[in-house]
Amino acid sequence: MSSKYEHSSPWPAFTETLRGDSVAKREERPGALKVTCGKCGNGLGHEFLNDGPKRGQSRF
Repeated sequence: MSSKYEHSSPWPAFTETLRGDSVAKREERPGALKVTCGKCGNGLGHEFLNDGPKRGQSRF
């Protein structure tokens, strides 16, 4: 997957979701969104805004 990259976090890091309609997002705190499954609502992690490998990219 081309959106995966190395980050200092121990978790896998991605710059985008596989399919945009497969997840739901809601603001959890400034700079971070809670990401859940679009079908069942289970937690999938977070989207950290402006923390990707390039300026302005998000990190999942």
